[in-house]
Amino acid sequence: MEYIFEKNKIAALLEKLQPDTPARWGIMTAHHMVEHLGFPFVAFLNQKLQIPLLIPAEKVEKAQASLHDMTRELPKMLRPPFLPADELVPLRFSDLEMAKQKLISRIDDFNIFFDANPMATRMSPYFGELDRRHWELFQSKHFWHHFKQFGLVD
Repeated sequence: MEYIFEKNKIAALLEKLQPDTPARWGIMTAHHMVEHLGFPFVAFLNQKLQIPLLIPAEKVEKAQASLHDMTRELPKMLRPPFLPADELVPLRFSDLEMAKQKLISRIDDFNIFFDANPMATRMSPYFGELDRRHWELFQSKHFWHHFKQFGLVD
């Protein structure tokens, strides 16, 4: 796995994704996957949304350290408890191209936020409070995981 949380890399990989690109595992469509990748940015920037920590507090330090290990990928069938089991979340955008544009826009919003607030942290349900660098590492793993799911990376 390589570090891919750079807007230009992500945009180039997204160009290969088509509405009918099949998933190698799971139930998401390509459109659902792109919208799913955008959700953490919405939750991250929306301070009104309370994100609970889903792991024991004593495991946060080890979980955060794992973000630096780029050989350790996210589990294939990880299902966050806040998502419905065995069903897809309703789509918000009219088509895959719009979802791709919104995702790139959310990456821009993420960068603008951290440029203006370099010491800020935000809660991750699986890693605790993360600073910019840790969010970037997590997002790189998250994007890699789903891009691998749809054959955009190996």
